[in-house]
Amino acid sequence: MKKIIAILLAAIMLLSFVACSGNGGGQTAQTTLEPTEAPTAVPTEEPKPTKEQLLSEAVELASTSYDYDRKENPVRAKAEYEGKAYTIVGYVKSFGNDHVVICVTLPRGGISHFVDFRVFLPQEEIMLLKKDQMIEVVGILESSYVTQQGPYGATYETEELELRDAFLVKDVL
Repeated sequence: MKKIIAILLAAIMLLSFVACSGNGGGQTAQTTLEPTEAPTAVPTEEPKPTKEQLLSEAVELASTSYDYDRKENPVRAKAEYEGKAYTIVGYVKSFGNDHVVICVTLPRGGISHFVDFRVFLPQEEIMLLKKDQMIEVVGILESSYVTQQGPYGATYETEELELRDAFLVKDVL
């Protein structure tokens, strides 16, 4: 009995393989490779702006109402300010592998307060800096939101401000 069931199952499997691998009555399948979409160009990275280019178009961020606008309407502030060149003056608060954190004083509603910026400088410029050193830098303003873990398992979003493609302009003090 077991042999008959085994032979029957083997025959069914053999027939299913033949049926699935068949090519429709002995005709050979012809496949043509036609592109469904036009080939796209490989995206190339835009060249990074030089220090001189940034300085020629940069505005001092403290002279703008960026921080007020950012709190009032973050969507509008992002559209108006981000992606443009700015200079900031602040003191070096901490170091990362590829950036420094600079604490900057910005006006908002007649009151000045401190805002931290992650500034991505060339490695050789980072190596010249010291903690608490007052410096001026120029770069492209960007921001992002980071979800952080708070006490008791609560999560919250914080905005991180950055200057990308930045350069050290001068030591202020």
